[in-house]
Amino acid sequence: MTVKDRQFEPFSIIHEKLEAQPSMLMSHNFHEFLFISSGQGIHINQQSSTQFGKGDLFLVKPNEEHAYIIEETTEVYIIRFTEATRLQLKELVHNSNGKAVALAKAKSPLNFKVSFSEKDEILITELLQLLITLNQEQARNENLCYYQLLCLIAIIERNLSYFPEDRGRRVEKQTMTQILNHIHKYLKDPEMLSLPYIADKFKLSTNQLGLYFRKEMKQSVKQYINECRLQLIGKKVQESEMSFSEIAYQFGYVDESHFYKSFKKFFGVSPTVYRKAEY
Repeated sequence: MTVKDRQFEPFSIIHEKLEAQPSMLMSHNFHEFLFISSGQGIHINQQSSTQFGKGDLFLVKPNEEHAYIIEETTEVYIIRFTEATRLQLKELVHNSNGKAVALAKAKSPLNFKVSFSEKDEILITELLQLLITLNQEQARNENLCYYQLLCLIAIIERNLSYFPEDRGRRVEKQTMTQILNHIHKYLKDPEMLSLPYIADKFKLSTNQLGLYFRKEMKQSVKQYINECRLQLIGKKVQESEMSFSEIAYQFGYVDESHFYKSFKKFFGVSPTVYRKAEY
């Protein structure tokens, strides 16, 4: 059974206690951050189950089906905001000259759960309490709420893990997560993704970086960057009205023919066909 929720106000935040209960799939028309302040259980999102505990956070997009299985009484902060609010945040990010982080960067493709460093967990809790206070006078504090949401997104982005759960040694995972964070941050800037640049940034030789990356990720740095960039390009081709030459330029391709060849090799069809089809 699926419960469909709707929200009409731009933003809301609640702090509630969840007792053990049967799992029930939910979906809604808003964006949602779920921050676990205590307790434990399982969060189900798009048929993937993830164990959660104190300090974990999930982002749920509109129309995604999700559910809780509560194993121990759980307290959760729930932030909900509409598509109109997302567009407002997008405009603020655009006008920030690179200082703010886009909502699209607040979710790892490999790990639905965000777990924070000890210091950032404290920051997140204080930020959520501030949002609750500001939301008591929403009309007066609406703009302040937007900026606190941007702070929240920035803290989430720097704690993302690009590892599947339980993989690798802890210290190595931290280093590799930093490398993967760097790659995802600069997918549109090829100069920042050269092997020498990444190796120097993380105090490795290019050979060490290559071996280390292949050991952890089972593919080369170049292969990983190329796949991630093309996945992002595919989404841009489908969801935007930008011309292909504009997209090629945005992602650092030196000429459009190289862009077309790379795209067709990866997706099996041209950008034109991919844009018109439903994949």
